[in-house]
Amino acid sequence: IAIDLWNIIFIYFSWHQLWLRRTQIMQQVDVKFKDVNQIRQFVNVIDKIDSCFNLGEGRRIVDAKSILGVMALDLTQPLRLSYDSDDESIREKLTPFIYC
Repeated sequence: IAIDLWNIIFIYFSWHQLWLRRTQIMQQVDVKFKDVNQIRQFVNVIDKIDSCFNLGEGRRIVDAKSILGVMALDLTQPLRLSYDSDDESIREKLTPFIYC
């Protein structure tokens, strides 16, 4: 029984450390699209990046790598893009879409 308890404790702390790491590196930026071609370019750019991307505002959040999901959003307003990486090159690739 003691071995099982230690395994449970180890798994819990391992999961907790991963969760803390993930929450610490979440980045957010506001984006806005001019037309459908820019949406297609955006999805193509982030599809090549090995990271999780969420896009939306309020209760409507979609997978930003899904062109159908992005098209279902209200594209007349800036949208919040969240991604789980601290890689600065990602922000450079997103520059054409960033809303100032």
